[in-house]
Amino acid sequence: MIYECTDCKHCADFDFGFRVFCLHPDLPSDEVCKYHPVGHQNAENCKGFDEDEPHRFGWKELDNAERYSQDRYGDVSYEGMREWCEDNL
Repeated sequence: MIYECTDCKHCADFDFGFRVFCLHPDLPSDEVCKYHPVGHQNAENCKGFDEDEPHRFGWKELDNAERYSQDRYGDVSYEGMREWCEDNL
């Protein structure tokens, strides 16, 4: 089951919601992925998504985050992407 997140202050997104990552300090990645829009990777259908929240990254930064994850973990993983976001706030 996918639960709807209602707390945008922990939301990091690339290119106005195209890719979304939750940075909530108390939720591990395997739990965060159960929440919408994280579980669906984008905020296109998220009623509460606020693209004016402070954790916004651009399209070029998405490439950097994917490259970081690939180099560090051998794959573009949620954990790697989330780690890049946290390191680049």
